[in-house]
Amino acid sequence: MNFEIIIGLEIHVQINTKSKLFSPSDNSFSLNQNSHVSPFDMAFPGTLPVVNEEVVKKALQLANAFHMEIANKLYFDRKNYFYSDLPKGYQITQYFHPIGKEGYLLLNNKKYPIKEIHLEEDSAKQIHKNEKTYIDFNRAGKPLIEIVTDPIFHNEKEASEFVRKIRSIIYYLDISEARLEEGSLRCDVNVSLKPYGSLLKTNKVEIKNINSFVNMENAISLEIQRQSKLLYLGKEIKKETYRYDDDRKENILMREKEDMIDYRYFEEANIPPIVLSEEFIQDAINDSSELEEARVTKLKALNLHDEDIESLLVDRELYDFFMAIILDGTNPSLAFKWIKEEKKLIEENQLDIASFQEFILLIEKEKISHQLAKEILLEMCKSKKAPTTIYKQKCLILISNHKEILAMINMVADKNPQAIIDYKNGKERAINYLLGEVNKIAKGNIDQSLTYKLILEEMQRR
Repeated sequence: MNFEIIIGLEIHVQINTKSKLFSPSDNSFSLNQNSHVSPFDMAFPGTLPVVNEEVVKKALQLANAFHMEIANKLYFDRKNYFYSDLPKGYQITQYFHPIGKEGYLLLNNKKYPIKEIHLEEDSAKQIHKNEKTYIDFNRAGKPLIEIVTDPIFHNEKEASEFVRKIRSIIYYLDISEARLEEGSLRCDVNVSLKPYGSLLKTNKVEIKNINSFVNMENAISLEIQRQSKLLYLGKEIKKETYRYDDDRKENILMREKEDMIDYRYFEEANIPPIVLSEEFIQDAINDSSELEEARVTKLKALNLHDEDIESLLVDRELYDFFMAIILDGTNPSLAFKWIKEEKKLIEENQLDIASFQEFILLIEKEKISHQLAKEILLEMCKSKKAPTTIYKQKCLILISNHKEILAMINMVADKNPQAIIDYKNGKERAINYLLGEVNKIAKGNIDQSLTYKLILEEMQRR
């Protein structure tokens, strides 16, 4: 008997604002547990929530990217339940009026409907270790966007690919770092199976807080196998919640859900409805960063190699720096070559855009060799002086006398007869080898364009 696999997703995204959703606590990631906590996060009596405006803007940007209906009023509700990771005994969320609904994601030319996105505060983090559970309250109150789909996926690969695309959108919009290993993107997966053609509804099983794409596929695959075995034996699938244990490579039962939990949702009395004006919504959307597709189109138009494009796409700051450099017509290939080669040096010294543009222009006009260019770049980072100023101060006067250059070329050619043979046999790289040898003699202080031209002429004469 074959079974139809039905998978739904709830994706939790931690928003990368400076402070939390309703408190001024630091929202950054920290390995130092229980260090980013305020009285409100711990539910001290008399503390009240204050809505973080930047969180709302980022939610609007994501709703727009998902082609959603956007709410013009912001409502919050209370989800009431008692658990060790919830200090207040309730979670402030959006249940009745999500900020965005009825959208879709286009993936592989197929529209995947997205039911809603809503804002909510995160719970504290439970850490399970050696049969004990520890709690880190740094996570309590962190701003979350929850992305909810209907049960529309039919295998683990499809679900994983969807989440990968979601992660890409969130990352490029600069809504979240979306690092699964840090928990800034987490997935709850609902899995159910039923015989093909059956109208009977079977109970769904939830797997919570999956923190990697590999773990997601493993957890879903294991649950599909478990439910298949039970259905073959004619047994009922119970409503249960599991977590995936990466060390043991298995799903661990957390609790059974015999009855639907009554969260007793009601409107959050401490946050009155907030009107979102058309101007506010549009301004937030206009401030959105580019999505991956737009960036790829721009980079391909610059004739960069695919591997170079990929290296720019995985680093937002590197991409922004590169695009700012070439904005005024700076050679993109040359700029990328130096950014890639000296990325660490540029980042550590916070090299400004104008100086780097001037530096690339010096190289492009072939006034300096690669070796001397590197010396200038190091001095730029050290002294913060303009590259042209450094060039003049160092008196980097290039050897450009024909006779002097020819003498060095003949010396190198005489010592490397194989390079001449290689060139005659059509191996163009032999010229670059000879150029490199000449540069060694001249210590890089030589007119590169003229030297290259003279090497070609000499090779044709021999």
